[in-house]
Amino acid sequence: HPALAGQHAAYIEKTLYDFQNGTRSNDSNSMMRALVKRMTKEEIQAVSSYIQGLYSE
Repeated sequence: HPALAGQHAAYIEKTLYDFQNGTRSNDSNSMMRALVKRMTKEEIQAVSSYIQGLYSE
């Protein structure tokens, strides 16, 4: 699994939208696509912002 803590919010947001619209599909068992498909724009933005604020160790 990739390290996400501290990743730029714009990158996370784009990646989530790519999973949502099917542009990205490199998730095993379609787990990310199934999860993100149900997320609203506001939820994607909130998650992206939260991840950016995390610190990696």
